[in-house]
Amino acid sequence: MMRRHLALIVCAVSLSGCISASVGRPFDAEVRRLVRVNATTKEEVRRLLGEPDIVISDPDSETWTYRYSRVAVEVFAGTVMDATPVQRLEIAFRKGVVADCTYVYEEVTTGIVAGELKKRTTDKCAPTSTK
Repeated sequence: MMRRHLALIVCAVSLSGCISASVGRPFDAEVRRLVRVNATTKEEVRRLLGEPDIVISDPDSETWTYRYSRVAVEVFAGTVMDATPVQRLEIAFRKGVVADCTYVYEEVTTGIVAGELKKRTTDKCAPTSTK
């Protein structure tokens, strides 16, 4: 009987670790202020932000998505211990130039009741500068 309890304790302790997972890679969200609608090219965006995480193409346009979030979960308790804000930058191109650009920043709750949206900010990139 003692052996069975010891085995259960060892199993519980080994399961009570922490798992961390990421989506995308960190990027400098402030760089979006350098992206100008109707002015910035694909190559300029690539130099500023690197390769996108997602590319969606159709005959008339292409959309690049950069995203990043990370979450750490305590396995045994099922509790979200830490979560970075979710960041997403979507840049639409037409004829190789930025046609639209949207940045989304979302903070979610952590703890036992996790994943609820605490804050959401949506921001457009810089419009074409007028000189």
